[in-house]
Amino acid sequence: MRDVVTGFYKDVFARRIVAGTLSISDSVLIVCAGPLDEGVLREVGFTDFTITNLDGGMANQRQDAEI
Repeated sequence: MRDVVTGFYKDVFARRIVAGTLSISDSVLIVCAGPLDEGVLREVGFTDFTITNLDGGMANQRQDAEI
């Protein structure tokens, strides 16, 4: 399952890069992220990104975010 998620995630970035709406030189903020997100960003080639995560007290809250 993780490979499917990772593949989809990379594909979304690739489509945005090809469309010209995103560049690997852009500064990117990923909200509610973890190790999977960091790995994908690095594999795609991003170098300027910030990853945020919820603290332990908020782990059960639902977060909604869009590109």
